[in-house]
Amino acid sequence: MLPTSLASLEFQRLSRRWHLRAGLIIGLVVAVIMVIVVRWRFFQSASYWFTDQLYTDNPISDKIAIISVDDASLNRYGRDVSLWPRTYHADLVKALAEGGARVIVFDILFSEPTDQDAAFSEAIRVAREGESRTRTVLAVAGRDLQSKDASERGIIQFSDIPRDSTEMLMTAEMVGTVNTYPDSDGHIRRVPLIVRQADQYHPSLAAAAYLQYLRIPAAALNSVLTVNDASISLTPQRTIPKDALGLSLIPFYGEAGTFPTYSYQAVREGTIDPATFRDKIVLIGMNNAAGATDRYPVPLSDSGQLMSGIEVHANIIEALLQNRTLSYADDWLLYISVTIFPLLTSLILSQVRWYWTIVCYGALAVALFLFASTLFTTQQRIFEWFYPLLALTFAMAALVVIHIRWQTRSGWLFQQLLASANRLIARRMTLDALIPDVQDAVSNLLRFGRGEVFLWDADSAAIEVLQAHQHTELTSGLAKTAIDTNKVVIQTGWIAVPLAYQEQCIGAIVADDKTSQRRIESDRVVLLQFFAEQVAPAVAMARLNTIQLRQRDLLQAIIGSTPDPVLVVNRECRIVRTNPAAVTLFNTDAIQLDVVELLTAHTAQTPSSVQDEMYLEHIKTPATLLREALQQDQPFSQEISTETGQYALLAAPLRAAGTGWTPPAATGQFNESGWVILLHDITALKNLDELRTRMLRMASHDLKNPLSVIKGYAELMLEEEREPIENKMLSHILNSSNRMFALIGELLDSDRARLGQLKLMRLDLKTLAEATAAEFKVQTDDKQQELIIKVADHALWVMGDEPQLHEAIGNLISNAIKYTPNGGTITVMALAQTRKVQVCVADTGIGVPTESQPNLFQPYYRVKSEATANIMGTGLGLSIVKGVVDSHGGRIWVESEEGKGSKFYIELPLVEAQAADPAMTVPTHMH
Repeated sequence: MLPTSLASLEFQRLSRRWHLRAGLIIGLVVAVIMVIVVRWRFFQSASYWFTDQLYTDNPISDKIAIISVDDASLNRYGRDVSLWPRTYHADLVKALAEGGARVIVFDILFSEPTDQDAAFSEAIRVAREGESRTRTVLAVAGRDLQSKDASERGIIQFSDIPRDSTEMLMTAEMVGTVNTYPDSDGHIRRVPLIVRQADQYHPSLAAAAYLQYLRIPAAALNSVLTVNDASISLTPQRTIPKDALGLSLIPFYGEAGTFPTYSYQAVREGTIDPATFRDKIVLIGMNNAAGATDRYPVPLSDSGQLMSGIEVHANIIEALLQNRTLSYADDWLLYISVTIFPLLTSLILSQVRWYWTIVCYGALAVALFLFASTLFTTQQRIFEWFYPLLALTFAMAALVVIHIRWQTRSGWLFQQLLASANRLIARRMTLDALIPDVQDAVSNLLRFGRGEVFLWDADSAAIEVLQAHQHTELTSGLAKTAIDTNKVVIQTGWIAVPLAYQEQCIGAIVADDKTSQRRIESDRVVLLQFFAEQVAPAVAMARLNTIQLRQRDLLQAIIGSTPDPVLVVNRECRIVRTNPAAVTLFNTDAIQLDVVELLTAHTAQTPSSVQDEMYLEHIKTPATLLREALQQDQPFSQEISTETGQYALLAAPLRAAGTGWTPPAATGQFNESGWVILLHDITALKNLDELRTRMLRMASHDLKNPLSVIKGYAELMLEEEREPIENKMLSHILNSSNRMFALIGELLDSDRARLGQLKLMRLDLKTLAEATAAEFKVQTDDKQQELIIKVADHALWVMGDEPQLHEAIGNLISNAIKYTPNGGTITVMALAQTRKVQVCVADTGIGVPTESQPNLFQPYYRVKSEATANIMGTGLGLSIVKGVVDSHGGRIWVESEEGKGSKFYIELPLVEAQAADPAMTVPTHMH
């Protein structure tokens, strides 16, 4: 099978030429064959079966009833109906006449006279003269069928119809023939409504029953009957189409058992009220009896159930009563359909791939059936849709054979080319080795004069010429066009085919056709395109391998010359590469050592007290945090201290973007994802930071003294009675002093949180959260806010600095109050999680925009919006909280939706409840 893209290209090319011509020829041949098939009606039985599918059940009137000579009647009166005393029939006629039956029809032959005929005839006469004026129709069978005489308008002729063989036949109002003419498959679909004997027309049993229903006497038959070449008019209101043989199609109303049926025995013996048959046409005959021979398959006999002759007559009478007729569609419509349809079908199917022909075939077959069904339903005309379907089948089969033959031939050719391409590129690893052989294959295997390979450099948005070519300007232009459009480009004697890999165009192959004067054949274009598709992955991999080799050399040079210590580790945290600076720092090359153990050995301090051991037990060290980051595949940064100074540790997954490159191990190739760890010396920066801290404390202390004086004098002056304007100015002075005190306090708190100086002890965070929240009750009441406190029902023990945690929780509650409008809700929760304690401060305030949330815990950062414009603040509160939480080995985060409120979470490690511990100070160098 061809690759999808090439199959599409090849099929489109052949569709315009060879396939279109083949489809036209196939359509013409099939049309001629089908005209012959239709003319001689080959496969007639199959056509009958398909037209039978058009028949559907239809509602019937209440004018017809059947009295069945069934098994019960045969068992009662004898198995041979012809031997029954005809007085039984006389009794039945009498009962039906008294019940008001309009017409009594006997589908029983009375060809031989008996001594009971007089009684039967008398019953017929009495019924006719009775109050209901019941008419009786008897059955006869035509004898010696004569050949059709064209001059008699296609009416079946018999040499003898025994009209007067018995007394009852002469007494009955009318007799009707019961001869049947099954089609070639044995089904009853057509019947003669009128037959001829000598110069007289005779009705069939069903036609006679209908005429007697209308009270038309037998003597008036020839005066009301009109026979034409294509129809019979029983009355001016009833014209029934007929064929050249004089047969008319029966519009069946359902399967056997559609009409109401009653047992002969039950009716004769009075079990059934004769009034049931008032004003009905009552048919009497064999039905539902074992061994009956008068049973036939009909179009609605899909279940295999046969229909008795008397039910066939009932369907004919019902059709005459409802004036519902059937006829075959004109022959010209059939001939046009089997001529035009295969031609158009072949042309259409030749334009699609072979497997789509099945879908198209199904759609066209359904369309044919719908057309035939619509014609049958709306116009009562039968379209022999089997023959157009047969034409469609012939055309489709021929096209599928042609498609498969082409696919087989082309597939073999492409398989040979694929094998050659695979042998060519199987062992190529670099561009230098691969490109010359690709060019040789283009020249030798594909019979082009020269071949040149271009690669697209996405970074520079330009093409790269890998091998020199004398037509550089021309070939470069062709290559760029092919790469830009990702399509084949052809000029006189030249072709450029794109090299596509993973839905990206990575380059192009440009080749000439030796003479450079004539257009390249389409077959060779397809072959070159196929070759390019097969070679493209190898070219891409060779290019990638070349880049990897260059990057490996570059990485080795970068790592070796970097002044900061660098460690490259694998996923097992084993060191696989170092640089000279790292060897100097750790006094070892550290290859294959565990990086966490190495850092722990050079940064961990020997505990000097029980308190230090407790801290190390519950607060994670930088080395432990690094291991967790490596396991979670997340970037990591942390400050650490060693014997030689302080360092900023930066760790990140080691992947070369866009290439999938990973670093080599010390021995062999390192093929797993790894990490790079950089240790940057920040000792000098830390010394400067310490100097800044001392200066900040000195400046804060120097500012507090004059501020205290200003604040004190302002408070004293406010105690005296003064002018309102003076009180207002003094209030401004006092408020500004208070804000300055708060700012100095926040600066000092921020500095303390940054330094991480802790006095740790075991404390109940539940109690601390409750107490802290209670301190803000006055503020929430002032703003008509609801303060809700939800805490666990047991103590939540953590290892922490109580003043700092109190300040952190207080800052969150203060922020919630500040940024929540009057009437809002503040919720403080302290709950236990798995090995964690979680404090949540939730509000229904203005919320934090999504884009501002990543910067929310940065010092001096404030959300700038219309809602926060009039709210005072320094932007230090949340950064202080984060510093406190980080120094406790916990984490803080926010969940917020603008306009709906915020939730700030603090999570700290849970410790076991023990007796109160003495406070302990954790050295700064451990953070």
